[in-house]
Amino acid sequence: MRSGGTSVGGNLEFAARPLACWCVGIGTRLFEFGLVTALFSKWARWVLVPLVAVFHLGILLSMNLVFLNVPQLLVFANWDVLAAWFNSLVRHLPASEQENALRY
Repeated sequence: MRSGGTSVGGNLEFAARPLACWCVGIGTRLFEFGLVTALFSKWARWVLVPLVAVFHLGILLSMNLVFLNVPQLLVFANWDVLAAWFNSLVRHLPASEQENALRY
């Protein structure tokens, strides 16, 4: 039993299947080695970096492992687009709320 009273039987059932474990292991390696393309390809950044975030979330939820380097994915963020998006949100707020939004 894990903390919180939930069973880990589903995880043990999967671990008892060697072929499934090999497939997941090989798929994970291919995925990780393929991430090198995110350095050179805009398409890879748009597709693979969000998949990495989902991948790490899945690890967190299934194995309760936290990767402290996940914030490094912010290196791939397009900050100009995010700033424009945030500014468009702020423009639609009343004047009093705009001051508060920009203060923090």
